[in-house]
Amino acid sequence: MSFEQPINIGFVHNAYPVLSQTFIKKEMLGLQALGLPLRIYSLFRPEGGQCQGPDHVTYILPHARAGALVLSHLYFIVTAPRRYWRTLLFAMKRRSRRISFIKTVLCLLRREDVSKAQRQDLLLHFLLAPVLAKRMKRDSISFINSHFADAAAAFSLLTAKILGLRFGVTTHAYDIFTAPANLCEKLEEAQFVLTCTAYNKAALLDKVDLDADKIQVHYHGVDTAKFRRSGRPVNTTAEILSVGRLVPKKGFDFLISACAQLRDAGVEFICRIIGDGPLFKDLARLIDTACLQEQVELLGSLSPEKIVAYYERADIFALPCVVLADGDRDGIPNVIAEAMAMELPVVSSGISGIPELVVDGVTGYLKEPKDVAGVAAALDLLVRNQRLRNEMGAAGRRRVQAVFNSETCLQNLYHFYAAALNGRDQSR
Repeated sequence: MSFEQPINIGFVHNAYPVLSQTFIKKEMLGLQALGLPLRIYSLFRPEGGQCQGPDHVTYILPHARAGALVLSHLYFIVTAPRRYWRTLLFAMKRRSRRISFIKTVLCLLRREDVSKAQRQDLLLHFLLAPVLAKRMKRDSISFINSHFADAAAAFSLLTAKILGLRFGVTTHAYDIFTAPANLCEKLEEAQFVLTCTAYNKAALLDKVDLDADKIQVHYHGVDTAKFRRSGRPVNTTAEILSVGRLVPKKGFDFLISACAQLRDAGVEFICRIIGDGPLFKDLARLIDTACLQEQVELLGSLSPEKIVAYYERADIFALPCVVLADGDRDGIPNVIAEAMAMELPVVSSGISGIPELVVDGVTGYLKEPKDVAGVAAALDLLVRNQRLRNEMGAAGRRRVQAVFNSETCLQNLYHFYAAALNGRDQSR
């Protein structure tokens, strides 16, 4: 499907590219390869240059000096006064009255820390948005799409109003469940809302009064050609693998506790955890305290090629995700799809969108969050039964090929954009 009129989509990210969000980078590159005309804008640079991205990423706020801000505002006051003042009025009416805008600006000028609520102030976003709007106008952007419904969506909403453009919002997980500011306004003003699980769609419809057809579910998918097993591992001791950023919602502490129960029950196994993050030292201490140094190994961050090699040698994949107190949770962790594509049975939690991919009792086992004994029992069953592992692993790959193949998912997403931006009914 081609575009009936010239289209140039500006995708707005909070930070791009980010190591823990490689699925977004793959989606951007995949859509570009299919011929979707797009440019990438990032509000911030990723911390520590987390992963290398395309050459053409425009970073906005690192270059938003006072002079550039003033000139951008003056430009739109002169060239688009009606849209400019309407957008300012919108931001003033819809911002939270509990936040002092002047106090926030003073904190930023003094380089002091600001709270999450201060960072989400719609009026603060309006102060900065004309820099993005001016760059997009220069780049002849005709449609704006934010990734995540937090700051990126606020900037997209305000920029679209200043420029007189349409915009869309792509939501993921934390941006739905951790109560981002002005969520209703962002979704109501958007032409469409994309999200990556049916669970997310139901949650959005529960939060915001929208037509169900306005929210479209598109899975990210996984490259089943890249993640393909060349043979079965021949391990004398069963190997359990887990992959992910070392943050609380992944449930690595519960996995380690389950490993302690397995060890105490006399089960022989090796568990390897790949990933880095703020919990690395805490998890290392937990392993030491439980005297699991011979059973559990923290490997840190590894290259994609090495991760595939560890999938290849593993027998079981485990990721017992949890829901945090502030509501943050995963959608469908892509590592689960990767593991299933590599024919590994999965032990995880029956939360969020995970049951949309993992079929309990068929491709693995889903337990209640924080159910250490349940996770240990599922792992014990799989460690002791190679035939069951093989059957569930094969079923898992078939499942991924049917609903989570990245080539099909990308084609579907491309056709969605083509239909939506050509003015066709994309809900059919």
